[in-house]
Amino acid sequence: FPDNASKFWKHLSNQRIENSYLSPLTYSVFGIGNSSFKDTFTRSARLLDDRVEKLGGKKLIISGYGDEYDINGIESGYKPWVKR
Repeated sequence: FPDNASKFWKHLSNQRIENSYLSPLTYSVFGIGNSSFKDTFTRSARLLDDRVEKLGGKKLIISGYGDEYDINGIESGYKPWVKR
């Protein structure tokens, strides 16, 4: 996770949190990464999405992912995602 999200992730990844903790939350995730790093491409966004869902959050739309390595940048993933 990026440094500015590490405390947030540490809190959410606490296994003592009840599965209904985020049940009032409706959320969406758009992750940004570099596909040249195949093993970690948008990993943080995917982990966050899975964890929020396990804690009862309800997805507004399917998660999207942008590739900063793409010739059109993250727009190739963002434009179709935001139109959903």
